[in-house]
Amino acid sequence: LSMHTLCTEIIPLGILTQEMSIEILTHKTNGYYRMFSRHCIEHKSLIYDKPSTSIGMQFAEHNFDKFTINAQQNGTLSVTSTGAHVTLFSSVAMTAGNVYEWTVCVDRLDNATWQSFGMDVVDDARKGADTWIGLHATHSYGFRANQSNVYFSANGQQKHTYSPDGISVGSYIVLRYNAIEGTLRVSTDKQQFWTFTGIDTKQTFSPSFRVDQHIALSVSDVRL
Repeated sequence: LSMHTLCTEIIPLGILTQEMSIEILTHKTNGYYRMFSRHCIEHKSLIYDKPSTSIGMQFAEHNFDKFTINAQQNGTLSVTSTGAHVTLFSSVAMTAGNVYEWTVCVDRLDNATWQSFGMDVVDDARKGADTWIGLHATHSYGFRANQSNVYFSANGQQKHTYSPDGISVGSYIVLRYNAIEGTLRVSTDKQQFWTFTGIDTKQTFSPSFRVDQHIALSVSDVRL
């Protein structure tokens, strides 16, 4: 196929990953043409755009006894801490080569309390240093927020801030980890968003949540 056909007829079909499309458009290498032809013949889509398989959201034992977790009729899990701020780690293992998406809805938010969501590599060191998600020194990405502020942080460094409008009752947060490109996009229904890049996809991440007794969440399954 000519470059003209590739660029004007094939790429708009959306069957190529962004990386492959860029390689074709910039004409850096012919290596992708063979891969492109093989998958087109076999009718295999190469785009990872809409997660469609659900992985039941389950949680690791660490701090599990400090939370009340119940299934709800809409298929989500109600998650509430029974005391002070502690971190709850999911046992869902997010590995390289896939795209993962999960959502959190804030059902109750008392006072000006803080909450934090994101993903971490869960190990003994992480469990022993219970702090805000994104503030661990390595392999930690997420945000913390109250009713007035939203702070996006990665590996101990603050990356972006939204103020004075924060998270409120009914707020809806979508977290989408692309373990192909190494990105995590966090967005809210208030158009507050940030995309973390340069994530080491060789690591196994898990969704993580940090709340106290003043917050109640609805947490979805992880869509793959």
